[in-house]
Amino acid sequence: MSDEESAPCFLNDDRVKFVEEKVCGLLRLNRQIWEKSSVSEEFQTILKEFFEKKAVLFFCLSDKGFLVASNEVWFLLTLQQYVSFHKVCAPLLSNNENHHMWPNLMSADIVRHVQRLCNKTSVVRGQVLGKTILPIPAATEWMEKSYSSFKMCENYDRALAHAIETQVINWTNLIQKILKEDSSDLLATGCNPGPDAELKFWASRRGNVESIYHQLHSPVVQMMTKMLEMMDSSYHPTIKTLIGNVFTALQEAQDIDLHLQPLHAQLTQMEKKGFPHMEKCIPVLFHLLFLIWTNCQSYQRPARIVVLLQELCNLLIEQASTYLSADLLLREDPEESLQMVQMVIKVFTCFKDSCQSQREKLANQVKLPPWDFPSALIFSRFNQFFNRMLQLEVRSDFGFILQGFENEYNEFKMRIVDFECRLGSLLCLVFKDCPGLESALKILTIAGPFLENKQIRQIFSSNFFLLQQHFREELENCKCLFKSQMNQMESGLSKNMAHTSGALKWAKMLRERIQTPWEKIRLLFDMSVQAYKSLFNEKCGYKK
Repeated sequence: MSDEESAPCFLNDDRVKFVEEKVCGLLRLNRQIWEKSSVSEEFQTILKEFFEKKAVLFFCLSDKGFLVASNEVWFLLTLQQYVSFHKVCAPLLSNNENHHMWPNLMSADIVRHVQRLCNKTSVVRGQVLGKTILPIPAATEWMEKSYSSFKMCENYDRALAHAIETQVINWTNLIQKILKEDSSDLLATGCNPGPDAELKFWASRRGNVESIYHQLHSPVVQMMTKMLEMMDSSYHPTIKTLIGNVFTALQEAQDIDLHLQPLHAQLTQMEKKGFPHMEKCIPVLFHLLFLIWTNCQSYQRPARIVVLLQELCNLLIEQASTYLSADLLLREDPEESLQMVQMVIKVFTCFKDSCQSQREKLANQVKLPPWDFPSALIFSRFNQFFNRMLQLEVRSDFGFILQGFENEYNEFKMRIVDFECRLGSLLCLVFKDCPGLESALKILTIAGPFLENKQIRQIFSSNFFLLQQHFREELENCKCLFKSQMNQMESGLSKNMAHTSGALKWAKMLRERIQTPWEKIRLLFDMSVQAYKSLFNEKCGYKK
């Protein structure tokens, strides 16, 4: 969906309509002004943030007739009124000639509050611009008159001395806090920035410290320094030391920022080529780090290079994570995923080897300080990610082996099923060729172990009815013999035995003729004795 299609959907939201009604009603705006202003993406983004997480939203009408929305009302006021306040209001309120009708206490209090407000607005304006602006007194005329009178009469105003010393204290606290900032502060907070953070830090520090240096060399500050010197104030060495520290920090920032500029071009080239081509760029990158270490004396500190190497490790981890995205691993085939993991391992190994080569190279240099810091300071997070990649590679290899085994196992199972089907069909053909129960039972005795297989048993199950038919025929034959012998009992059943013993012998033989095949059938098919008795009673009509 395009932006043109999505914009009306958001502007037609009930929440947006409610805000539109309230703002237009309170500011007495025309609906057309809201419609023109709400089309911009920035305006809609601020509204979305307000609906999701912000608690306060401010609106004002700009000079061009557009409605401006902001989460910070202070910026809207100070950026528009800063110049008028400092150029008009502050000089009028601070001028003693305008205080003839005011009591001295009231005049001093107003001057103090105006000065404090000027200082605050200057600091906030500097924060908005990304620079540090020192709060310099606005009442320069009063200071110049006091300076001239002091040079002539060697008598100074104690209030002026107190004001200057107070400013020196404020400047010292503010500047010392800025000079203590380090590029490792972001890493100390638990963040994982890339090397761009190092480059931006030193570029920003150079501009900020340069701005402070120029402010400290402005005519007003120079006059304040001379007055402190003439007053023999204890804060004169303080401001001189402060100016010296700023100058030293400026030289350091300029030197480091200058030597880090080639690194920016190299990192940009690495990111454009993509992760698979990083292996070729890493040796060049470490050679560039070697040149920075050898030529930039301000950067020849283990703490400096450790921070940069940590951020380079974070860049590799970030690029590898993007390269090995979860969706891509799920979409692609396993073999390609393994190749991607192996590519990451190859790049990471190249990075560690290149770092170790530079350490050994610097260890052989007599005039240059070595990289004698522990490797754990650099590769702590790097090694965790690298070990996960190694584990993933092992699992992928095992997965391929397992997958190959599964394929062979499935193929073997298919062959077994085919063999079982053939064997079951062959047993069916042999069983159907059996002329009677005795031969059928012999075949079942031979093929009994095969019938325990589910597949063969299912194929052979259709022959159970044929076996039952053979057994029924045998029972019918036994039944006929039994009836015929019952009619001949008076004549005797055996010539060589008595009447009773002959009858018992014949009954036992008839019973064995029925029971012997039945026991084989029952053992083969696990039939119960009750089934045997019920079947025998049904067919033979035998009664105890």
